[in-house]
Amino acid sequence: LTLGGTQTVNFTVNCVPPPAFYQYNAVWGTIAGGSVTLTLSFDPSTLNDPAINGTGADDFNTLQASFTYSPTRLTFSSCANGAGSTFAGITASSPTAGTVNFLNFKTGAGSTTAQVVAVCTFTVGAGSATTTTTNTTLQVISSFNGDNLIPNTQKHEGTLTIP
Repeated sequence: LTLGGTQTVNFTVNCVPPPAFYQYNAVWGTIAGGSVTLTLSFDPSTLNDPAINGTGADDFNTLQASFTYSPTRLTFSSCANGAGSTFAGITASSPTAGTVNFLNFKTGAGSTTAQVVAVCTFTVGAGSATTTTTNTTLQVISSFNGDNLIPNTQKHEGTLTIP
C-alpha cells in the first residue's frame, strides 16, 4: 500500500455453527422422608429447525419414553404431571422393577418452551450406599404437526447417590 491509498482484498471465512439439539433432562431431587423424585423435562427452544415448524418456533405436544434405573434401593411409586406444565395427560407404569414407561401429552397447539413431562416418585429402601443413573429410551417426541423430534434430541441422564 502507498500512503493514503486503498486496496481491496477478498477473503472467505468458513464458520461451522455449533451443534444445536433439543434437550431432554432427567434430574433427581433430594431424598427426604424415605422418598425421592425424578423430574423429566423437554426443551424444544434450543433448536429451531425450519423443517419442523417453518419459520415459527419448534414445538412439541407428545413425549413417550421408558427409562431404567437400579432397583437395588429404589421402588417406583408413581408419576404425575409437573406443576405448572402444559402437559396434563400422563400415564405411567412399571412393568418390572427398575423400568418405568410413561406417556404425556397436551391437547391443542404444541409447547415452544421447556416443559416438565413427568415427576416420578420412588421409595428409598434401606441398605448400603449405592448410585443409580437413569437410562432413557425415547420412543415418541412429536410436534403438533406430527414431526419426529427424537433425531435432534440430546439426552441428559440423571444420577442419584443414595447414602
